[in-house]
Amino acid sequence: MNKDTEKEAPMKAYLYKFREMNTNSITCLANATLWFSKFDDLNDPFEATFDIDTILDSADINELIKQTKKYAKIFDERKPGSVPDINSRFIGTYMSLGEERFKEQAKKLIKDFANTLLDDMKRSNGVLSMSSDIPMEQFVIEDSNVANLPMWSHYADGLRGFLMCFDEGMLIHSLKELNEGYFASNSVAYDVSPPKLQLSDADNSIIERDSVFQALSSKHETFLNEVERRILTNEYGLKKYSPEALRMLFIGEKMPEDQVELIKLIIKQKYPHTEIFRVHITYGHYAIRLERLK
Repeated sequence: MNKDTEKEAPMKAYLYKFREMNTNSITCLANATLWFSKFDDLNDPFEATFDIDTILDSADINELIKQTKKYAKIFDERKPGSVPDINSRFIGTYMSLGEERFKEQAKKLIKDFANTLLDDMKRSNGVLSMSSDIPMEQFVIEDSNVANLPMWSHYADGLRGFLMCFDEGMLIHSLKELNEGYFASNSVAYDVSPPKLQLSDADNSIIERDSVFQALSSKHETFLNEVERRILTNEYGLKKYSPEALRMLFIGEKMPEDQVELIKLIIKQKYPHTEIFRVHITYGHYAIRLERLK
């Protein structure tokens, strides 16, 4: 083990961003900015998929009445004067068509509300998808996500791109300091089934907030090897971060030398405290070898 590349760090001390070498990525590197995408622009077509049928199917009539009353109140805040009309419609449905038909309409209303809520969040909120490390007692670069060969292949153009390694705490802190809005980070949960939305007990909400964020941070277990950790914000677009948050940068061995020199120049000028490594494949083994660059 090369002692120069061995560091102790707590779990999730580092977050990684694999990048292709192109105009956008090199401009962001030079300007110390990161792009927060809309959920609709992510490459997984099942982003923000959720299950609400399970909780609705188990809800009794009293729970459904409570939630439809809250719906009327929330709707009235958007369209004043509508509460009596909505309440009258549901009371009329209950009285004329019976409890089962009322339950059907109430479930449809809540389901439509949940779909609209998630669609609005997917269109307006921003997400930065990062990669983190599988837990280890002692952090070793060669055993970390730096050595995640599928990630290099899929997101860094087969070792023709580069990998940014951030101090998570410093990155989140600088995003909050240098940009407006909120920023929150959480790990992606992997499963074979979508997360279940929960009905809220709060007076001003129908869907429980934490279950919404769980839906925005869940993926099929096919993507388990990415060990993804997401930073969410309330507006998509470019966000500034402190150059000190970028602790290490790794350059794939297939990147042309003129591009390597360009990155080294940017790091020297913008990130004087950032270490640079070249990532080489160890032929004969499914492993990498690191070369520290000056």
